[in-house]
Amino acid sequence: MIRPTPVGAMLSSLLCGCLCACGGAGGGPAPAVTAAVKHPGGGADDMVQAVSSGRDAPALELKFALGQRPVTGQPLDIRLRWIPHMELGHLETRLHADDGLELRSGTGLPVLEHPARDVPVEQHFAVMPAHDGIFAIQVTVTMDSDSGVVSRTFAIPVIVAQAGTDDAGPKP
Repeated sequence: MIRPTPVGAMLSSLLCGCLCACGGAGGGPAPAVTAAVKHPGGGADDMVQAVSSGRDAPALELKFALGQRPVTGQPLDIRLRWIPHMELGHLETRLHADDGLELRSGTGLPVLEHPARDVPVEQHFAVMPAHDGIFAIQVTVTMDSDSGVVSRTFAIPVIVAQAGTDDAGPKP
């Protein structure tokens, strides 16, 4: 009997998340932090759940949406939505992109002081794909709460096609 490995499960989740995210709508490339309006029923419109390495109940949920199909040499806006599920003192975000993705505007994400529990907060940043391929952006979050300081790393998959090809999936 073949047993799935944690690495295989994570790769499958990354690829599924990327395929679902390729058609998302996006905002402007300027860095921004805004309180988001809750959607009826708690839905998250066009956003996809980012994959986390944490195994315990999530104190923080991260969703993302790509502004358009990722294409070599064209800036790509990425929208993040944080939803803290507990009271936090602060929330600090650091980004790291694989070789082949250059972090651009909005990468100096501000520290959020006392974000409200279960109230979504959005942040935007942009990357520039240098060549086609499958990449990941690691989002490391440090949270301070009454129970201590915890860091979590989330992965955002990005599949980049060459300009002029239809390899990036369905058109938005």
